[in-house]
Amino acid sequence: MDNRILLIDDEPDILSTLEMTLTQEAYPVATATGGEAALALFRKQPFDLVITDMRMPGMDGVEVIRRVKALDPDVAVIMLTGYATLENAVTVLRNAGAFDYLAKPLEDIDELLMVVEKALEKRRLTLENRALFKSLKEKEAELTRQNQVLRESEKKYRELADSLPVNLFETDAKGALTFLNHFALERFQYTREDLAKSLHVRDVLDEKQWEKTQKDARKRIDEKSSETMESVAKRKDGTTFPVLVSIHPIFRENRFSGLRGFALDITDREQRLEEMIRMAKLESLGTLAGGIAHDFNNLLSIILGNIELAGWNMAPEKPSAKALEVAMEGCLSAKELTAQFITFSKGGAPQMRKTDIGVLLRNTATLSRSGSNVNCVYSIPKDLPFVELDTQQMGQAIQNLIQNAIESMPEGGTVHVFAEDLTLMGKEQLPIPGIPEGRYVKLEFQDEGHGIPEEDKSKVFDPYFSTKARGAQKGMGMGLTTALSIVKKHNGFMLLESNVPLGSTVAIYLPAANHDGKAVESGPEAPVLGKEGPSKGLKVLVMDDERLLRELAEEMLQRLGYRVETAGNGTEAVEIYKKALDAAEPFDLVLLDLTVKGGPGGKEAIKGLLKLNPDVKAIVISGYADDPVMSNCEEYGFRTALSKPFLKTSLEDAVRKAMDSE
Repeated sequence: MDNRILLIDDEPDILSTLEMTLTQEAYPVATATGGEAALALFRKQPFDLVITDMRMPGMDGVEVIRRVKALDPDVAVIMLTGYATLENAVTVLRNAGAFDYLAKPLEDIDELLMVVEKALEKRRLTLENRALFKSLKEKEAELTRQNQVLRESEKKYRELADSLPVNLFETDAKGALTFLNHFALERFQYTREDLAKSLHVRDVLDEKQWEKTQKDARKRIDEKSSETMESVAKRKDGTTFPVLVSIHPIFRENRFSGLRGFALDITDREQRLEEMIRMAKLESLGTLAGGIAHDFNNLLSIILGNIELAGWNMAPEKPSAKALEVAMEGCLSAKELTAQFITFSKGGAPQMRKTDIGVLLRNTATLSRSGSNVNCVYSIPKDLPFVELDTQQMGQAIQNLIQNAIESMPEGGTVHVFAEDLTLMGKEQLPIPGIPEGRYVKLEFQDEGHGIPEEDKSKVFDPYFSTKARGAQKGMGMGLTTALSIVKKHNGFMLLESNVPLGSTVAIYLPAANHDGKAVESGPEAPVLGKEGPSKGLKVLVMDDERLLRELAEEMLQRLGYRVETAGNGTEAVEIYKKALDAAEPFDLVLLDLTVKGGPGGKEAIKGLLKLNPDVKAIVISGYADDPVMSNCEEYGFRTALSKPFLKTSLEDAVRKAMDSE
């Protein structure tokens, strides 16, 4: 396969850049500046992937997708746009059928190439699946040619059929089942006595599939042809499972006498495909969420900081003080939401430390249920193996699951929290398809709520899907999504089971750590209070590309008694720092924003400062709280890190820590 790519954009510069980038990766590329030109090219020769701009004169990207999909339903499509919104993402991914959605400008070429590779891989798998279907039809044709031979050896055929690990069946002209092999009888939970009495195709088929199956069967009978299709089978106890069914009409003396075929259980394949699609969506939306969270944190920093400044010297009894207090509470709630967005995004790589998971589980669950009308009952052994994890992230996942359980029981109840040391061996013991064998710590959360309806189970991990009402103290649909994202980043697995009206159970499987050594963490550390801050009069340099944030930090630091100068980017900060050194009036402390639009940020600036002064004391600031530089700031030359948005106390603590460090 040549992996031919068609690029569509009405901006020549972008089109040229994309063409050069992909050509360098050895992809055959064709270009078009509009929808009609692109369709003309597409009709002349096939393409494996189309990369199109969303907003173009004449024909927009969504219409382009619909038309190329009409010409080739399996073609992969990636949408580019400079108008990145959640509504646009949903339109192109869910409604138009695009594989992925990327925002312009494309600053990360590696991300583009990765998405291109994944899109082409999906198309390859789709075409291979078609080849599999064709192969199945060829095998069925071979079975048809051998049909006469098999009739002459009925007994041998029955013995062979019973030995095959596939569901084989045969019906009469009215749809009554005349044969099920031994494997099928076991899978459908019937006996030969049930088959002998009276068993119809409707008994082994999901009710919702009956009309479609009848229509397909009549068509095959009229055309005297075979067909392979996907359907849903039903067991005797009423449970269902997906199958790939091949049917072949039987004719004797040119008269239709029944159907013959086989049904393959494709449950594992469907689960793997569903998981792949879910994770692809989460990854794509995660990128968008991370960017939004960063920008929102900058805005929130301005709002939160100015609210605090406004109330700094205000008497508590004043009416305005109460309004500021309420506004502060709202901003702090928004801060928690953006923290979940960042954890959900592609960033947020966990900082793994060997941890006593039992202590973390009990402490976090107890804190999460505080103030509610729900009780927690624990069953947590003391000798659990340690787990390599990020306590902050895993604590967030546990908190989300406890909060979900509490919200499922508005009238009160009990959450049962379990933990156990578990070793999985052999396929029959694996609770989740694809989970590797080995030693795990299993965490389990059982509530006494009303449970989740069957039709909603496949949606509960989707962002912003919730069965609860929206509003204060209600669900916003990010709890399970964020928890799943965190567990996946820890190489773990999550399983949800729910019965209406008995409640729900969520299980987490985390790989156990080696036995050697002791746990270095068992939960979040409490802040140290009462320690006096650094002396007043320090000379401080603040670098941030957002003017309002620079002014806010300057105002806060001045009110704390420090002398402050500001810079708009990393280059300017280094120049100001050097001039102060040359004038023998050095800065005592530097605060650097990590990310600067269109210029060098904190990561670049600290390198220049360290060359000027290896003992420089610097604090890195960012709205990406889980960026590797923030998590391991000392490795980059910083003394400590400060996450946006921040309050006066957080700023004071960061200054104290930086100045006290050696």
